[in-house]
Amino acid sequence: MAGLDVYQVHNLTVPANSQVNLDATGEYVACISSTGDFYIGVDHTTPQFMQAGLMFQVKPGEPFEALSLRNKSAENVEISIAVGNGDFRDSRLSLSGAVTVSEIQTPVSVGNFPSINDRVTVIGAESKVLHHVVGGVYNCFLPGDNVNGAILKTVSMKGIGGSHSGLYADTVSPNDHTDDTRRCILKVNGGVLATLDRPVKIPPGNGLWLAAYDRQYFAATWDLLT
Repeated sequence: MAGLDVYQVHNLTVPANSQVNLDATGEYVACISSTGDFYIGVDHTTPQFMQAGLMFQVKPGEPFEALSLRNKSAENVEISIAVGNGDFRDSRLSLSGAVTVSEIQTPVSVGNFPSINDRVTVIGAESKVLHHVVGGVYNCFLPGDNVNGAILKTVSMKGIGGSHSGLYADTVSPNDHTDDTRRCILKVNGGVLATLDRPVKIPPGNGLWLAAYDRQYFAATWDLLT
């Protein structure tokens, strides 16, 4: 049956701009409390930064035999450290002084579409749904309709069988689903379902088109900004 290793607590004062050496054996040293930052080293190695709540361990079975505590500040530092073997955890939380908590932000509106938060998209006021349409180019809105910009909110599109398609946003409609001279927002290869992972802002003067090779399902919502 495993036993509980006993740790020793050492309370000491390290004067300003001074070093205190302590004969202590263990595999870990943890700072329970301190009135300021200090530096600590093991077996006369170069002291490393330490403060209340921090802990370090050496390799199991290779305990240190001495500690060096260095205070580089102009004030004395009162220190309480725990030294022992095995492991040590301090789960206490201590807060002093005023604690500032950020308030929950109120939803805001941009243009004419509200944003609830970064994880929720409000569906658009305009929409287009195509069921099992044949290949061709289908308009959602024309460049002349988009005077102040548009926000494409939701899209889902899927080709039937081996049908390929693309959703384009540009000043001129695409010739077909292979047109690489127009800006393509979303592309579907075969029977894969494609969706937007976030809203897309379309600049003023750009239209929106679906170009399909063959049979296609398509649904989209958007807002034209005012």
